[in-house]
Amino acid sequence: MKITFVSRYPWGLFFGGVEVKLNKYLEYLPKIGVECELIDHYSKDINTDIIHCIGLNSESHNILSSARRKGIRAVLQPIYYLNPNTVWRNILINKLSGYRFGGHGLYKLGFDRSELILPNSEAEKKQIIKLFGTPANKFKVIPNGVDDLFFENNEVLDCEDYILHVAMIEQRKNTLNMLRAYNLSGVKKKLLIIGGYRSTNLKWNEEVKKLIDQNPNIEHIGFVSDQMEIAKYFRSAALHLLPSILETPGQTTLQALASGTPCIVGDCPPVREYFSNSVTYVDYRSVEQLAAAIESELKKEKNVEKNRHNAQKFRWSEIATTLKNYHEELLSS
Repeated sequence: MKITFVSRYPWGLFFGGVEVKLNKYLEYLPKIGVECELIDHYSKDINTDIIHCIGLNSESHNILSSARRKGIRAVLQPIYYLNPNTVWRNILINKLSGYRFGGHGLYKLGFDRSELILPNSEAEKKQIIKLFGTPANKFKVIPNGVDDLFFENNEVLDCEDYILHVAMIEQRKNTLNMLRAYNLSGVKKKLLIIGGYRSTNLKWNEEVKKLIDQNPNIEHIGFVSDQMEIAKYFRSAALHLLPSILETPGQTTLQALASGTPCIVGDCPPVREYFSNSVTYVDYRSVEQLAAAIESELKKEKNVEKNRHNAQKFRWSEIATTLKNYHEELLSS
C-alpha cells in the first residue's frame, strides 16, 4: 500500500498543527510497513494507491476528483470545526443559499468527492454531517496524537519553572485574552510564549506585541521546530495555557500532558471529548475566569505520572496503526 499526502498550503507560508500531524504520519507509517510520501508537484506521473488530502481548503474537491479519475482512492482529513455557536446560522445560510456563501459550496464538493473522511473527533464528524449533509458511513474518526518522545524525555531546562503557552499567535488561540488574564492574575512566575504570528490582522498583532513588550515577565521565544527542545520546555513548565476559542483538540495540550504538565484549556466539545477531567476548562471569553484558573492551578501539586497516564492512548505509534487499518479497509472495499 502506498499513500500520497497532499497538504493544504505551502509550508513556508503556513505551518502549524496540521503540518506537524502530517510529518508524524510520514515518520510513523513507514515503521509499520506503509509506503508514504508527499506529493511531487513537478512530476506528471503519479504511482500511488491513495491520495490523502490533509486540511480542507477550496481546492480539495479538484484534487480528490482528479485522483478518482485516475483510479486512485480519495481520502480527506478535513480538520474542519466551527465555533458551535455559529453552526445553526451556517446551516440556515447553506440551506437558503444552496451553499453559495463562505466557500461552503466548494467545501461540500470536497466532502462529496471523498471516499473516506477522517475527522479528529466525533464532535467534528457530527458537525460536518449537520453542515453539509454528508453520509455518516463515509466517516472514521482518527484522533490527534503525541510523539513518544514527550513521554520518554525527562530532561528539563536549567531555569526556574514558568507558565508556558505553545501555539501560533492568532485570534483562534485567544492570545490576547490569555495575556490580559496573565497580567490580571498577578502571578510571579514567568510566561513563556513559543510560536510565530499567524494572524493577518495587523492591528490585533500590534495589541499582542504591546502587551508582551510592556511586561518584562513575559518572553516571546518565537517558533521552535526541534521537538526534543519543545519537550524540555513542556517538562520544565509549571502549567500550560491553551485557552483557545476552539480546538480539535489542540496538539500542544496532548504534548503538555504527555510531558506531565497540567493544562488550562478553552472549553469546547472536541476538547471535552479528548480530555474529560484531565485538564482545567475555562470560558475563552472570560479574562477573569482564566486569571482565577491560573492562580488556582499554580497552588496545586504537579502530578507528572497522572498527567502522562491521561495522554497514553494518544501516542502517534498507536494512531499510525489505526490509520493504516482505515486505508487498508478502503482499498479492500
